[in-house]
Amino acid sequence: MDDRATELIHTRPCWKYRHSLAVRIAHWTNAVCVFGLILSGFQIFSDVRGEGSLPGWATFIHTIGMGRSEHFLFAWVFVANGIGFTLYAISSRHLWDLLPFLKTSGRYNLLQRLAYTGVIFGLGPLVAITGAALSPRIDALIPILNLLGGRQAAKTLHLAACFGLIGYIMAHLTMVATTGFWNNLRSMLTGWYSADGLPHQLDKGHKGVLRMGVLLRAWRAGRRWIYGVHNPQ
Repeated sequence: MDDRATELIHTRPCWKYRHSLAVRIAHWTNAVCVFGLILSGFQIFSDVRGEGSLPGWATFIHTIGMGRSEHFLFAWVFVANGIGFTLYAISSRHLWDLLPFLKTSGRYNLLQRLAYTGVIFGLGPLVAITGAALSPRIDALIPILNLLGGRQAAKTLHLAACFGLIGYIMAHLTMVATTGFWNNLRSMLTGWYSADGLPHQLDKGHKGVLRMGVLLRAWRAGRRWIYGVHNPQ
């Protein structure tokens, strides 16, 4: 074998099928739902506390009534998606890869498994249960509010779970950006991940962080422009 053939073998990406279709659908459904829940939730919070309590780009440009309707729409999809993913994870044994302190395939490290377990069995159910308790209609059918210590306690727990999810998302996006932005994004879009060595895998992590920063700044600028259109001085 000549040197050129040897070089091609060592430089050609080694592709691994990392994420199944069900995992990818659940991931992107959750991404849309959580994004919508945060913006519509901040819309409700801003309207309750008074106009101007939050910047316009951080909320939907709606009334509190529309904000609540959208919040519960995203919430029902979020809950249904969570139940569906959990059932899939159990039936496919994907759940065992996510649980800490179990012998796994090695797909995720211990910190990742602790984070995923905390979200799936902790923050996710907590934000859903406390949110349901704050709905008078749901609380009339299933009296959850008293078990949580009343409306104010439920609001506090709901906000705490919300900011816990935001913290998890920020850490998750940072890891995505610094360990190979395009490689990680491609794997969650197509399922295929290039695992042919550390230099390719890192994908110049500092550039990934810069890309994430550019995307976030573009989103904020767009939101501010939309807010300015809807709220002229």
